[in-house]
Amino acid sequence: MAVERDGRSDWLVVGLALVAGVVGAMHLGKMGPALPSLRESLGLDYVAGGRIASAITVLALCTGLFAGLVAARLGAGRSVVLGLLVMAAGGTLGALAGGDGLLLVARVIEGAGYLASGTAAPVLVAAGVAPRQRTLALSLWGTTVPLGSALALMIAPPVIGLGGWRDLWLVVAGLAVVTALAVILARRRVAAVAQAARGPAGSAPARGPLIALRSPAGWIGALIFSAYSLQFWALLNWLPTALGEVGGLSLGIAAMVTAAVVAMNALGNLAGGTLLRRGWQRPVLIGAASLVMGLAGIAMNQHALPDGVRLAACFVLSGVGGVIPAALVSSAPLLVERQSETGYFQGFFMQGAALGQFAGPIAAAAAVAAAGGDWAATVWVTAGAAAIAILLAALLSRTVLGRAALRTG
Repeated sequence: MAVERDGRSDWLVVGLALVAGVVGAMHLGKMGPALPSLRESLGLDYVAGGRIASAITVLALCTGLFAGLVAARLGAGRSVVLGLLVMAAGGTLGALAGGDGLLLVARVIEGAGYLASGTAAPVLVAAGVAPRQRTLALSLWGTTVPLGSALALMIAPPVIGLGGWRDLWLVVAGLAVVTALAVILARRRVAAVAQAARGPAGSAPARGPLIALRSPAGWIGALIFSAYSLQFWALLNWLPTALGEVGGLSLGIAAMVTAAVVAMNALGNLAGGTLLRRGWQRPVLIGAASLVMGLAGIAMNQHALPDGVRLAACFVLSGVGGVIPAALVSSAPLLVERQSETGYFQGFFMQGAALGQFAGPIAAAAAVAAAGGDWAATVWVTAGAAAIAILLAALLSRTVLGRAALRTG
């Protein structure tokens, strides 16, 4: 169990960390609404577009666990600032790309920044609040990905309409710079919270990242995150294109519909945090949510169903699925002895999520291409991932997280 923070919560620092998470998620989410314009501009096919959409996750996929070590050495505040600035640099480079090669490199750079910031920011969130507010704060952190993605979807149509996808890259990069400056201006309070995460002077040093590799709950949680994010990002990255090419909607309307779908995920995160505070067990929440996601994934890919029902299934998949990151992100403090060690588990979970983010768009694109452009073929992607997540949730109940849920319930 993590060492608890004494004193009042510092919601300014928590708020800055949450904003950093939202801006980071905008770098992830901007690709979905930009794909049609980007594919036309650079002459890319479906699979190449999916490869670029997934490139931002490459470093997280390979080194997510050890990003927590960087945060521990630099301090959570410095790591957040560094990550935001690296994301801005990658976004600027991407805006200058004349082909898919340089754009792939730029997306990998953005991914490095997202990894550094995304691993450290939840450490500030957890350490910046009193113990009784920690589940709430980490549930709010879980909303940053859907909120950032939804925000990117909302601003994309007007920005792309005025100047193209390159302007969208520059706008999002500019937001990262502004957020980094805000964190720097509040550096004293950020440093105080970061120090609280490290623990009092003279206390035992934090353990290394291998604690996550030695944790069965850590492995299972990372794999669940992978199955969840595969479904979520397969839906997010390709829904605007599917609505446009199949539904005949304009880019603006397709992006707004997708933003509404993604925003439901944020509500699911908050609902998950509420259920946890009321004593629900994490394995039960994850298993039930995965079952609903699987059924919704099947429904949204059935041509025989009315379009309204299929779109409603997209909302259900996203909203109910939000329970899963809320349950997993808030579990990190239960697996460590002090707050500074939570970064290792957050990085490990990000590594699992990156696997799903990397594989989801590519698997969806490959399924669609193999089916001759039929978007219903993505059912094999979503249903398969959901089945895996249900099995993993059953295994999670046998770990320390299952026992902790029973004790706190």
